[in-house]
Amino acid sequence: MKLKIKNMYLVPTHNLMSEMKLKGADSRARSKLLKLIKTAVESLGESERELIEEYGEKDADGKLIEDGGSYRIPAESRTAYAKEYKKLMEEVAEIAGGTYAGHIDKLERILNDCGMELEGVNAEVYDILLDALEGAEKE
Repeated sequence: MKLKIKNMYLVPTHNLMSEMKLKGADSRARSKLLKLIKTAVESLGESERELIEEYGEKDADGKLIEDGGSYRIPAESRTAYAKEYKKLMEEVAEIAGGTYAGHIDKLERILNDCGMELEGVNAEVYDILLDALEGAEKE
């Protein structure tokens, strides 16, 4: 299975799928997808860290300077950092991994039968995830 989802939607997708109340085999299918998404989120986190390492302000010892729970980006680097960060978030993550036969079809059914009322980010992510599943490469 290979799904394509923009980086900016990885965490909201994980959150939406985690919120669904499912039983048995449906829960198992969701759990397998969540593991694959978690791997993509971890990879994204590494890329974000690399950007901070490149653009972040460092002290005399070369350590990043924290400011209110985030890292300080010097004024002269903010525009370049913001541009690179936006580009990273727009990149498409390929969520790939072996699961089991019929997994994509099962996930599509789970989403189509979802009884949750969706609004805002969850509604947007729901649509994006269904599009990704419909366009997924089935192995």
